[in-house]
Amino acid sequence: MILFALKFDTDCPISYNSMKESMQEEQEMIASKNSILNSKTGKSVVVAFDHGIGGKIYSPNPRTLAEKFIAAQPDGVLMSPPLIHLCADLFAKYPKVIPIATLVTLVRKPKFAGPTQVFDFDFAIEMGARAIKNILVLGQADGASMLENMKNTAYLAQRARQKGIPFMVEAVAWGEQIPPEKEASPEYIGQACRMALECGADVIKTTYTGDPKSFKEVLANVPIPVIILGGAAGELATVFQGVRDAMDAGAAGVAFGRNVFQSENPTVMVNALKELVHNGASAKEAIDKMK
Repeated sequence: MILFALKFDTDCPISYNSMKESMQEEQEMIASKNSILNSKTGKSVVVAFDHGIGGKIYSPNPRTLAEKFIAAQPDGVLMSPPLIHLCADLFAKYPKVIPIATLVTLVRKPKFAGPTQVFDFDFAIEMGARAIKNILVLGQADGASMLENMKNTAYLAQRARQKGIPFMVEAVAWGEQIPPEKEASPEYIGQACRMALECGADVIKTTYTGDPKSFKEVLANVPIPVIILGGAAGELATVFQGVRDAMDAGAAGVAFGRNVFQSENPTVMVNALKELVHNGASAKEAIDKMK
């Protein structure tokens, strides 16, 4: 936000400082209302349900499935803008659940392509988004594409800041130059997170490096909240232990998709994740509470 220096009449009750403070308070109020992070714990459980725009359709009726996990009141839900609009009544019913609009998509197989912005920022806001997400991919073979990805990320960060809403960046090492077995490498994840930070992210979603020690080292160089993505659905005990380890290393939460909406009971799954993230439960305690 740019503030212009104004000369006020000495008898005028309005001062530059009071005007500046009022504007800052207004922005803080907007940011607090739309925060992806839980106001009590400073952490977040986000359900990633934006796979449809990438051609990965796991549900014949996304609206019906969304009803189940939104009812558990996660801190946020990642969706395409049209799907946010379709679920507007659910977000009105549960106002603490922040609809986060994913504006971009990409293709990883059989050949990497993207990320490409498919939705306009203003359109997402019109559809009801209260936060925005972009994807920043490290290791793209085409340098021009990498630069365009960074430029687009920085632009969306500016728009989000002007609008007073949170901006999430999914910082990943999925480019063609990085072997699949290295996608969770602390070196690459650290680079991706640093790029996201400097492009203007408020919150970063990224890959867990696989062990608390290396992830803690990554987080030590990223002074903003970092939440971990879930990836493919996995065995419950393994998934929950990974969450516990990441949280103990300093993660600010999770953004899980398939582990939630492909589970037998998405409502119960979200509640279990909330136990891990917000209440500090162990993996076993979280599993026990699902029974």
